[in-house]
Amino acid sequence: MNFGTSNYATEYKIFVSSNGSTWTEVAYVTGCTGGRVESIFSAQNVRYVKITALKPDGDSQTGGQMAITELEVYN
Repeated sequence: MNFGTSNYATEYKIFVSSNGSTWTEVAYVTGCTGGRVESIFSAQNVRYVKITALKPDGDSQTGGQMAITELEVYN
């Protein structure tokens, strides 16, 4: 996943789902500083991927609104 250099989540979770209704958390990331980030987790038989930003959630924190410039998913 590639984030912008100024708009990235410093803390986020990655979820997967086979039906778009029931989600399973597969990664919890903290300390992200933007740029290219790789998250590796066990293979899943799913159709959907969801990324939820947790931080920054205040004005004094680095990052900004999360902007993903590229996302690749491999099985």
